Order: sequence, then C-alpha cells, then structure tokens
Amino acid sequence: MILAIDPSTKTGWCTYHNGAFNTGLITFPKLTGIDRVMAFHDWLCGKIVLLNPDLIVFENYGFANAHTLATLVEVGTAFRIAAHKWKVPFALVSPNGLKKFVIGKGVGKKEDVILATYKRWQFEAKTNDEVDAYVLARIGMALIGETLIADLPVYQQQVIEAIRKGEI
Repeated sequence: MILAIDPSTKTGWCTYHNGAFNTGLITFPKLTGIDRVMAFHDWLCGKIVLLNPDLIVFENYGFANAHTLATLVEVGTAFRIAAHKWKVPFALVSPNGLKKFVIGKGVGKKEDVILATYKRWQFEAKTNDEVDAYVLARIGMALIGETLIADLPVYQQQVIEAIRKGEI
C-alpha cells in the first residue's frame, strides 16, 4: 500500500494497492492557521489508521512562490509529523524530481505534467493536484520494488536514485 500526497491547501492524494489506484482531493476552505494545520494532520492520521501504508510519498516544498511557502511548510510539516507519529516511512520528492520522472526533464508547466501523465499511463483526473499525487504513487512503486528499476527509462532511474540518496 502506497499513499502519495501533493501537499497544499488543496491536497491531492493517491493510493496504490494491489494494482489499483484511487485519487482524491482534500481541502479545508473555511479553516486557516493552526486549525487548518491540525485538520490536515488529523486527516492523514485517519488515512494511516485506515490504510496502514507501507510508504508515504510526499512532494517536497516548492520554493518558487514565496507567497504560499509558509502555508505549504505548515501543511507539509503537519503531514510529516503524522507519518513520524505513526512510524510510517516516507519519501520526499522535489517538484523538479516529479516533473523529471514524468516529463523527462525537471522543468515544465502543470499542463505538461498532465499531458505526459496521460500519454505515459493513460491517467487523467479532475485536478492537477491529483495528477501529481498519481505520479508520486508511481515513484513510490519504484521505491518499494513494485516497478523494477531496470524497466524504467534512464531519466526515471535517475530520479529514483536521487530520492534514495536524499538529493532530490
């Protein structure tokens, strides 16, 4: 069981279990500050209890937008605390690593990720957050050996290697 999360105020999530993917979006639009942080923390604790994941894959902080960075760090930290509290191993994937895994290079627009995800895996979702979470689940599959590394294109192998080394 892999749980993949694209943390934000609108958090995309994806589970992978026994060959099946499930995606969704969680948001708490009426909450702010510590109330929102606690709601995300409690949501993930509930998912962990329900799913008992072997690995959680989080998209790491994106530093490009200074206006949203504080909120992203709050939400991301709440998620990391929940994973640590329940002793679930987790991996962090940089936004550039996610893009490289699906596009083949570490730069691109959201639309590029959506299109490349559809072309590669015929997956589509209502939001780009769910698409990102799906790609993170694919990365998680490679990290736990569900997908053989040797079967991946070289650029995807490079991303997995960099994640394992903590470089990405």
